[in-house]
Amino acid sequence: MNAADYLLGYFKSNSATSAEAIGYRFADIVAAVQEVADFVDSLKEQGEDMDLYEDCMSRIKRSALKPFGGYTLNWSADFGVDTRGELESGDLLGLKTLSTRMKDSSLQFTESQRKTIDDLVGQARKALGEVSEDLPVGLALYINRLMRETEIALDEYSITGDFALEIAFARLRESLNIAIEETSEEKKGRWENVRQTFHDLAIGFIVEAPSLAMTAAQIFPQIGS
Repeated sequence: MNAADYLLGYFKSNSATSAEAIGYRFADIVAAVQEVADFVDSLKEQGEDMDLYEDCMSRIKRSALKPFGGYTLNWSADFGVDTRGELESGDLLGLKTLSTRMKDSSLQFTESQRKTIDDLVGQARKALGEVSEDLPVGLALYINRLMRETEIALDEYSITGDFALEIAFARLRESLNIAIEETSEEKKGRWENVRQTFHDLAIGFIVEAPSLAMTAAQIFPQIGS
């Protein structure tokens, strides 16, 4: 399941009440809308005429977020609001077309790979506890937050599919790479299991998510936020 598939399922739920019961969450819906919008932008940058899709995306975004009382983490008081209220005829068809095109560029996480990522989180948590004194203030706390985000994405994989897990894992991978570099030479060996797991995962696929990856300069300002 990619981000467009996720949104299609959300819109098919018909109402905020149904969507909440199924397990759709504000953060995932926002992430899905952004990923599809970024995909449209990337196709436009490659020279394709995406004007119609950009119009679709503006309505898709409004409709997807309407049940939430704005950009908050709570549903609006009107749980019966139609999740498709802002859509026009053809918008869902456009979303289906984008879904088909996104399938070629989306990762697919097998059960074995998901188990390996789960193991990675456990290994990273152990290593982090042993090297935290070497890291910049707050970085360990930030990584812990990303590990929890990844665990949630794994738990809810049947609902969110690949797109949420790809986002969570890309963020965690980048932050762990920075933590490894920040660790003193005498303690770098504590990350050996994490490095091996990264290697094992790379055999099956390589995560390349430039829009999601973060540099140290981008990560550190977020610490404590």
